[in-house]
Amino acid sequence: MALLETQKLTKTFIGLKAVTNLDLSVNKGQFLGLIGPNGAGKTTAFNLISGVLPVTSGKIIYKGQDITGFKPHIIARLGIIRTFQLASVFQDLSVLDNIRVALHYKSGVGFLQTLFEPPAMEHKEDGAVREKAMKLLNIAGLTGMAEIRAGNLPGGTQKLMSVIIALAGDPELLLLDEPMSGLNAEEIQTLLRLVKAIRQERGTGIIMVEHNMKVVMENCEYIVVINFGEKIAEGTPAQIANDKRVIEAYLGSE
Repeated sequence: MALLETQKLTKTFIGLKAVTNLDLSVNKGQFLGLIGPNGAGKTTAFNLISGVLPVTSGKIIYKGQDITGFKPHIIARLGIIRTFQLASVFQDLSVLDNIRVALHYKSGVGFLQTLFEPPAMEHKEDGAVREKAMKLLNIAGLTGMAEIRAGNLPGGTQKLMSVIIALAGDPELLLLDEPMSGLNAEEIQTLLRLVKAIRQERGTGIIMVEHNMKVVMENCEYIVVINFGEKIAEGTPAQIANDKRVIEAYLGSE
């Protein structure tokens, strides 16, 4: 059984079909690339899967359960967590406290207290929460930045933090929306190391929207290509690289 499956997923905006009859599936531990030219409907597909946008028609099946129409926070609780194209961190909190906020629901401390009174939560916080946060920062090579205000970090590091925050939620399915954008070569390798670690440790399935084709081709096991909201091809990186429909979509026909 697939971890996630979409069946004829469709989204229409005032007569314009942004996503049309999209069928895709990802298995536990699989690294799937979702690619296509600008405006192809990739982020819209993510918004539908994560509940940010309502589905016009079709179904979203997660672990055998129909979650079509579920609210974003319910979907996240079920284990589907996404990142966004822009870094999303609490600028005024330290790097460590950003991760601890993401872990708040397991700590027994309320979200608002975790967010606005970090020092007061020390005596209540389970040591495992802090240990887990530090482990994630260590994998990302950010241990030395744990106490730095997140807003003082470079944009690329904040983007990397957004992925760490997503991982703190123990996703069974992680949706990465252009995670490499704004990262330098070293940060890209760090992010890929994080992805590899969670796949090995937790069997997390990953769907990645990304324009860095070198990263996609070298790391994704399977690729789905959409254009104008419709799936035009799918297969292994080797198959996609030689698919005439994909080449035409990106380069245009003669």
